[in-house]
Amino acid sequence: MSKLKYILLVLLIVGTFYFPIFVKHKFSEELEVHRENFHQNGVKIEVLEEKGYLNSERDLNITITDGREFAKYLFSNIGNPSGEDLNNVAQLLEGMEFFGVLKNSNTLPTDIELDLFLKEFSYLATESYSQNSETEKEIRAILDKNKIAFFVLFDSFGEFKSLKMEDFDEKLTGGNLQVLGLSLLKRDGVDIFLKKARLGVTFEEFVSIEDVNYSYNGLTYGKISLKNFEIKSDYDGIAIGNAVLEGEIFKDTTSTYFLLENVETAQNIKVSKLESNLLISGLHPESIKKLEDINSLSEAELEKLYLNLINNGFLLDINISIADISSPLVPLSGGEIVSKSEIEKNVGSQPEEFIQYFKNSTTLKIAKEDGLVLFTLQPQLAALAKEVGDELIFEIEINGAKPEFLINGFPLPLF
Repeated sequence: MSKLKYILLVLLIVGTFYFPIFVKHKFSEELEVHRENFHQNGVKIEVLEEKGYLNSERDLNITITDGREFAKYLFSNIGNPSGEDLNNVAQLLEGMEFFGVLKNSNTLPTDIELDLFLKEFSYLATESYSQNSETEKEIRAILDKNKIAFFVLFDSFGEFKSLKMEDFDEKLTGGNLQVLGLSLLKRDGVDIFLKKARLGVTFEEFVSIEDVNYSYNGLTYGKISLKNFEIKSDYDGIAIGNAVLEGEIFKDTTSTYFLLENVETAQNIKVSKLESNLLISGLHPESIKKLEDINSLSEAELEKLYLNLINNGFLLDINISIADISSPLVPLSGGEIVSKSEIEKNVGSQPEEFIQYFKNSTTLKIAKEDGLVLFTLQPQLAALAKEVGDELIFEIEINGAKPEFLINGFPLPLF
C-alpha cells in the first residue's frame, strides 16, 4: 500500500473519530445561544450533566423566573392579550420548575428529543395547595414520582415539531384527575389533540370532555371540535354530545361555522341540533392585511383599524337552524333564521352614526304548532305572523336611514 493510501486511511480514521466530537461541540454552542434567548424571555436553563459520545444526553434544570416575560414570549405567536390576561398567565407560570433530559445524535441528522418532568408548580399554585397538608403531601408524591411528564420533539435544526403529555390518571383527596392522549403538533399551524380529560370531585360531581381537536393557522384559519362534554353537580349540569366551531379568513371574506348536537341540561331542556353559518364579505382588503400584524398594533391603532373596516362597509349573512327543542315549559320542533345585513360605505362617520348606514333583512320560520305555543307567551306576535303551509313566517326589515322596522310589512318603532 502506498504512503498516500496510508495517509488517507489515517485521515479517514481520525476524521471518523473526531466527527462526533465536532458535532457535539457545535450542538453545545447552539444550545448556549438558545439558553441566552430563553433567559431574556424569563426562563433559566442550567446544564447539570453532559454525557455520551455517538449520542449525547444532557440533564437540565429549567425554571420560569419571570412569568410575565415568558407569557409575552408565548403570546407573541398567538395574539395580543390584554394586560389582565397577561398577568393571569404570568402568575400561573412563574416559579414552575422542570427536570429535563435533552438527547441528540452526534453522527446523523436526526430529531432532537427533550423529556420534561415537572418538579415544582408555580408560586401561586404552590401557595394555594400548601395550605392543606394532605393535599400538599399528595401533590409532592406526584411530583417526586415524575407523574407529570412531557415529551418534546425538535427536528435536526432545532425547530419545534411536537409535544406529547404522558397520560395522567391520579386519585386525590378532592377527587380524581384524568388527562389522556394530549399532544400538540406543529405543521402549517398548530394542531392540539386530547383524547379525554376528566376532573371528578365525586361520582355525581365532575367535568368531562373527549376527542378534542384544535387547529390554528395564524389569522387565516381556526377550528375546534369536541365530543361528550359534560359538567355535573348536585344542583346543575349540562351535557353536549358534539360541538364544532370553525372560522376562516380569505382576502375580503371571513366565515364561521358553529354546531351543537344532543344538548341536555339539568333543568331537562334538550336541543337535538343547533347549527349556524356566518359569512362576512366585502371587507376592506387593506385593513384585513394589516390584521396580519395585529401583535405589533397599539390599542389606538387597533381601534382605528376596526373603525376603518366599518367605514368601508361590508355584508353580513347569518343562517341558523334549530331542531327538536324540549323543555318542561315550551316544547318546540325547531326553526330557521336567515338574515342578511349590510353596512354601507360611510367614510368619516363615527360609531354613533353607524345605524344610519345599517340595513337588515331577516326571515324567521317556525312550525305552526310551535307558533301556537309562542303566542300564549307573546300574544301580540299572532297578528304579525304569516302562514305558509305548515309554517309561520316572520319577515323582518330594518332600515336605519329612515329609520324603519317592519315585521311582515307592519311598521314597529325602531327606537
